[in-house]
Amino acid sequence: MVRPQRRTDKGPMAAFLYLCPNTGQRVQGWSSADEAQPGALEAVTCLACGRVHLIDPKAPPAPEKDPR
Repeated sequence: MVRPQRRTDKGPMAAFLYLCPNTGQRVQGWSSADEAQPGALEAVTCLACGRVHLIDPKAPPAPEKDPR
């Protein structure tokens, strides 16, 4: 799988998906920690709810919550 990248002054950033714990929506994040070890957490500002979450960018996204 090819991951989209965007560049910053710190180098390329890889996109990842995570599940917002507040809304249950899948949200795209960007990580500069491409060489980070699995299990390393990164603080990201959630585009769905506006809060900060600690996310492991290497972990697969959890399945979406059932809307019922």
